[in-house]
Amino acid sequence: MSNELKQQFAEITLIKIFEVEVVNNKTQEKDWITFNIDANDEGLYAIPSEDLTEETEKIVPIIVEWDDTFTLDHHLETLYEYCNGAIMESVDWDLFFE
Repeated sequence: MSNELKQQFAEITLIKIFEVEVVNNKTQEKDWITFNIDANDEGLYAIPSEDLTEETEKIVPIIVEWDDTFTLDHHLETLYEYCNGAIMESVDWDLFFE
């Protein structure tokens, strides 16, 4: 557990979310998946918002454990990469690329 990293995260004044532009694989429509970001004693975690429809596969919450050898920025970047990976592994969603 890293109290210092957890404190740094608590001091962030920005809205703590990731928004990822996606494509629904069934309809080919563009959409956004929002992950709410928070922290606890174990690490940072991302929980997909409930705006996903009932017809689609749910994306599970993602956690990155605290590691004092890395910065908070590194933890956030890793969490973002895991969120993108969860979308790419999903049956119903894919990342949107122009």
